Amino acid sequence: MKSFFLLILLLLFYFYGFTYQDTLRLGNQIDSLTKLDDDNFGLKRYQFYQNTLRDSEKIKYSKGVLQSCIKILEYHIGKGNIDSLFHYSQKFEKYQTLFPNQNLSLKYLHTIGYAFLYDYHLPEYALPYYVDALRLCDKENLKMKFRLNQGIADCYIYKEQYDLAVKQIQKILKDTNRVKTKAKNIMKVSLAIAYQFQEKPDKSRHLLEGVLNETANSGDSLHYTYAKVYECYNLYLEKKYYSSIDSLNSNFELLKRYWPTGIINHYEFLSLSYAKLGKFKKASHLMKKATKESPINELPKLYSHLANYYIELGKKDSALYYNNQKSLIIDSIRQVEKKVYIGFYKIKLDFIKTIQENETIKLEQIILSKENRRQRYYITTLFISIICLGVGIVTFILYKKNKKSEKEIDLLKKNEKRILENHIRLRENELSAILIGQSNKMQELKEIRDQVYNFIDENTSRSMRKTILLLDRFLKTTTSDEVLTERIESQYPGLVMQLQELYPELSKTDIRHCLLIKLGLSIKESADLLNVTCNTVKTARYRAKSKLKLPEYTSLKDFLDNTLLSIDIN
Repeated sequence: MKSFFLLILLLLFYFYGFTYQDTLRLGNQIDSLTKLDDDNFGLKRYQFYQNTLRDSEKIKYSKGVLQSCIKILEYHIGKGNIDSLFHYSQKFEKYQTLFPNQNLSLKYLHTIGYAFLYDYHLPEYALPYYVDALRLCDKENLKMKFRLNQGIADCYIYKEQYDLAVKQIQKILKDTNRVKTKAKNIMKVSLAIAYQFQEKPDKSRHLLEGVLNETANSGDSLHYTYAKVYECYNLYLEKKYYSSIDSLNSNFELLKRYWPTGIINHYEFLSLSYAKLGKFKKASHLMKKATKESPINELPKLYSHLANYYIELGKKDSALYYNNQKSLIIDSIRQVEKKVYIGFYKIKLDFIKTIQENETIKLEQIILSKENRRQRYYITTLFISIICLGVGIVTFILYKKNKKSEKEIDLLKKNEKRILENHIRLRENELSAILIGQSNKMQELKEIRDQVYNFIDENTSRSMRKTILLLDRFLKTTTSDEVLTERIESQYPGLVMQLQELYPELSKTDIRHCLLIKLGLSIKESADLLNVTCNTVKTARYRAKSKLKLPEYTSLKDFLDNTLLSIDIN
């Protein structure tokens, strides 16, 4: 049975490893293929990205999904399929919400913003994408940052918010010190165009002259031609119509060679100058040429000029026709805007819905996590409580046993101490009795000696004096301090040593008197025992107290009993 479960576990690990390796392999293939050159983005490449998108979704490879969506979006933008654009935008933003990728998100926002602005001419919808992209753009990515700022400035120009456009472009020119001169020249021309729309040709003229000088010196023919065309329009604003026409005609070949898309502006600016000169037939002819290649958002303006020209020429039918064309174009633009509006806000609503769903999931996960933590807390608390209770019970039992043992030990110690004290007291009494008995004997011997002295005084005899000398020698021998010290040391081991260590200035005589005081002998008893006078004992005791440095109110007996005795016993 164990072998069976082990086999199943190994198979699961094998399939998991195989799937993981397959995901890595396919992900690396997708990454390498999406980096290929897309200059010839045809149907085959489109089908390839569709397959890549499907495979990436199958293995849940988010990066492959996001990259494929961007490539498919670029294809549909080129084809003008706005419905497909919104479909894949919705898919991208859904995956981006679930699996954020800053670099791909930046690329997506720039692609959509560029499409809305330059392909569909809808600056209102392009601006939010450019602004969001600018927030994501890294500060060191100067090239992308410049493009995004340029897009924002163009959005303001297309929306006819020229003051904002001027501020934005001035900010770009100030903050882009490390940007190439060509890029700066583009922004200077854009700033000049904004000034032209504000009818400030004096400001735009200086900018255009500076760009023309720089591009002429650097050999940048494209941007030279670009600036030259708008310099001609500046002459028109300055009411120098002939100069404008001559400059436009003289630069036409240069325009066809380096900036073919600018031919539309060439015809429009020529038409405006001829109209100001009253040559409406020539102006209408040139304006018709401008309408042929003009983007749809520019057509209402051009058709309005044509209608005015035909009114001046007295051709009301033609004027009515172009006014109708203008209305049709405006309606068409409104339809596109309506579709974009619906698609745009549908994406935003779906995006908000996805965020709400994610937030709901996160909230449920947080609640579940809190419940799990609470359960773990309860279980942990219960487990700790049980352990603490067990430890408490064991500790209580051990404490009770220990307490009982301590009481028994204390009782034994007290009994032992009491026995020891009784033994010491008995020995002290015994020693005191011996010493007192010896003292009494010495007293009796002294009395005998005194009687012998009296007898000698009365009856002198040499043999009697010899006997007295022997008696004195016996008394001195009996009062030997060494014998006395050894006897007391046997009762208090180390007491003499303790006194010598703590008070080295004490002499042997001082120590002898301390021992006699400790034994409780009076001055007279000590004098008899030592065979000295009472005054001698008093003097010796006073000298010992001085050496011990005791205050007047402390007696030697109290000091020896309360201090040295406790030290000796401990």
